[in-house]
Amino acid sequence: MKKLLQIFILIFCFPCLPFAGWLTFTVDDSGDVGGYTSLDLDSANHAHIVYKDYENLDLKYARWDGSNWNIEVIDNDIEWNGGQNGLVLDGAEQPHVAYCVGDAGYYYLKYAYFDGSSWHKETVNTSYGIGRYPSLVLDSSGNPHIACQNEINNDLIYATKNGSNWQMETVDNGYVYGHTSIALDSSDNPHIAYNCSGLMYAYNNGSQWQTEMVDSKGIWTSIQVDSSQNPCISYDYGNPEYDLRFARKTGPNWDIQTVDEEGSVGSYTSLDLDSQGRPHISYTEDNESLKYAFWDGSSWQTDIVESDYYIGGYTSLRIDTDENPRISYFKWGSIYGDRYLCYAYPDYVGENDDTPANPSGYVLFPAYPNPSSDSVTIAFALPEECAVNIEVFDIKGRKVMTLVDRVYAAGKYEITANGFEKGLYLYRIIAAEYTDIKKMIVE
Repeated sequence: MKKLLQIFILIFCFPCLPFAGWLTFTVDDSGDVGGYTSLDLDSANHAHIVYKDYENLDLKYARWDGSNWNIEVIDNDIEWNGGQNGLVLDGAEQPHVAYCVGDAGYYYLKYAYFDGSSWHKETVNTSYGIGRYPSLVLDSSGNPHIACQNEINNDLIYATKNGSNWQMETVDNGYVYGHTSIALDSSDNPHIAYNCSGLMYAYNNGSQWQTEMVDSKGIWTSIQVDSSQNPCISYDYGNPEYDLRFARKTGPNWDIQTVDEEGSVGSYTSLDLDSQGRPHISYTEDNESLKYAFWDGSSWQTDIVESDYYIGGYTSLRIDTDENPRISYFKWGSIYGDRYLCYAYPDYVGENDDTPANPSGYVLFPAYPNPSSDSVTIAFALPEECAVNIEVFDIKGRKVMTLVDRVYAAGKYEITANGFEKGLYLYRIIAAEYTDIKKMIVE
């Protein structure tokens, strides 16, 4: 790491801990619960999770209100739940869910949404076998789009609702098997990742479907579309390698990268992109560790979120408004046969992690510019005279440099520094009893 080349402290200007671990929480431990989790975040970065209760055959919904988890049943007597659920919040931050139910071996696709006072449930299609592995997204008008599998004919099915009617069509009638994932571009055109004798990608240009093979193998798919309208896919490369891979299409070609190849990794992948289009992925290793990977601008970084016997199944990841990852997943409980719904985020993140709006208090402001290609400025404000320590850490928690370590009078300050290598950094302030930590990126 290069040494600090220059530091300026400007008294007339504006004014956590290092990334050492994760905070993990048990959301629901009421028996055998937590399967097929799907996560979304509202504007306050509060988590909304849909999941299966195996013991009572219920589809459940958990919502964090800032102080407590509120849990309710969306649908009951669902028996077999189709291997996957899809949850998305609409513009009013109300949940919409796609799921598959079964009765004595007969299963079908369903859709539910909450209108602010009650749940509404609809049967999308009752054709035998249609609806397994559903994934859901809402378009700019709030209309649902669902990708799923017809297990009888091994087809990829696409369903959308415009107004009061559902429309369904077959996208691929090859040997489609396993999880589907759907995303929309800025024109509300659907993009789908799935497995059909390899990793497949389907795209509708507004008039017809086009399909192509991305990689020779690919299961546990998850897809997003970046701001340049390029599809991005995370997936498990499968037997015998079981590597976590990431593919992004630029022009006619796919750029494929191996993200993690230590052990049997890549199951239950979930992908999201931050505001810079950088990928973040949750996944499992050997069904014993929940892991997290992200691209820092120059290389892939990986971290273990939690490790224990059979942990990290059915992960779902979202990036919050502060660019922090949040993950829902399940793990086995202390009693054999019990599974718990769990939730995790980095230990420098809080559920109410907003920067204080009152400038008369202690404040650590976001670095700017961020990302930076050269110098970066960090500002802070103090309500009273106190000792201030500001240090910078790399993503592994290693201290890179100390920016400030002295007493300041009340006021606003800026520190401008350069000489950083490319990568993701965390900077922490300790001032009296106040501690905060934020992220910055150097490209």
